[in-house]
Amino acid sequence: MSDDGYLSKNREYLNRLQRERRSKLIRIDYADVSPEAEAIIASLRYHAVGGDNSSILNRIIVEWAEKNGRK
Repeated sequence: MSDDGYLSKNREYLNRLQRERRSKLIRIDYADVSPEAEAIIASLRYHAVGGDNSSILNRIIVEWAEKNGRK
C-alpha cells in the first residue's frame, strides 16, 4: 500500500506498531477492584492528559510507595 508520504495513511503498518506496543504492556484496567477502589479511581478520572486509568493507577502506586518507603 502506498502511503503517499503520510504515515497516518499506512493503517496496516500503524496497526502492527500498535499491536507490538500493546503486547509489551501489562493491562490492569480491567482488574476486579472493590467498589471503594472503583469509586476512588472514578473520582480521579478526567478527559485530558493524565486522566486515564493507567495514569491514575500510576499516581496511586507511586504515592503509596513513597508513603511506605518503597521508592
